[in-house]
Amino acid sequence: MVLDIGALFQEFMRPETEAELVGNVHAWIKRRREACEKLGRLLAPENLDGLTGETIFKLLNFEENQIPELQKRVALRLVLRLVEDLERTKSAIRVLIDEGRDIEKRLNEALECPGIGHVTATMILFLRDPKKYPFWSGPKETVLRAIGRIGKLRGTYGEKYREIIEAEEKLCSELGVDLITLDSFLWWVWKEKLSPTPTKEESESEQVPLEAERELRVPLEAERELREYLSLHPEAIERGLSVLNTEYQTGVGRIDLLCRDESGNFVVVELKKGIADERALGQLLRYMGWVREKMAGEKEVKGILVTHESDENLNYAVKEVANKVKLKYYAIKFELSDTPLIKSSERNA
Repeated sequence: MVLDIGALFQEFMRPETEAELVGNVHAWIKRRREACEKLGRLLAPENLDGLTGETIFKLLNFEENQIPELQKRVALRLVLRLVEDLERTKSAIRVLIDEGRDIEKRLNEALECPGIGHVTATMILFLRDPKKYPFWSGPKETVLRAIGRIGKLRGTYGEKYREIIEAEEKLCSELGVDLITLDSFLWWVWKEKLSPTPTKEESESEQVPLEAERELRVPLEAERELREYLSLHPEAIERGLSVLNTEYQTGVGRIDLLCRDESGNFVVVELKKGIADERALGQLLRYMGWVREKMAGEKEVKGILVTHESDENLNYAVKEVANKVKLKYYAIKFELSDTPLIKSSERNA
């Protein structure tokens, strides 16, 4: 189904239009302009030498940048990665804002820096020059596809971003708005029209008790950190994946990541920190069944179980549903050193 962009934009532009997290959308757009002007100055070439962990937190924090995809907790996780090698992060930002080079090459090179994905990189570009560079996130990509402005993105991240730029430039021209207004509109469409919301009856129905989750031997804090990272970098799970919602409450439990693939099919992602057993598969299949019955319509429903390790019973069980369920494994890299890897001044910045 292709959404009616004209009707949606008229609704968005009503003086009384509001949205969760941001309030009145027109007041929010004003705050966004002020944020871009303020934070854009911090990203000027002459100011990058003075970039600190505190500055990076301001750039990533919703309260400062007015980008609702980046809430405070997510920002903290990203900051910790980016300040591990602050000089390399600065170099990547210098590459990104170098207007003497092609944007595709700049983006591809900047993404080689640990901690910088396409979401963070295009956010920096957007804050630096919102008249020229759109912010590319999973929700925005989902909306552009839903309104028929992009198809399956192919090629390098730079080539994909070029397609996003061209699509949004054309939309700005058609609607007579700038990129800040368009970016706000696209997020509103995703949040209010595409992001699934459970009914009151479903929300109040019997839920899987927390004790059942604990039986899977999952440290809650660690799983949350994994979920927050993957919600911003769904391409790490599967190429072309876009996130519809995180911790999505259903009538049978809470889905870690509810996504769509490049073909528009639903993908339920279940995250398990540590060793997953066959009970994790049962949990995933339960969520998939609910999505198929309540939401999917004619679309397919697939499942992905992301874990650090799996036991033998789980491996046998997954083989029987291999056409619908995939196992993905993650690893955490850490380093030991005789000297601090992060200077105390950077840690306290």
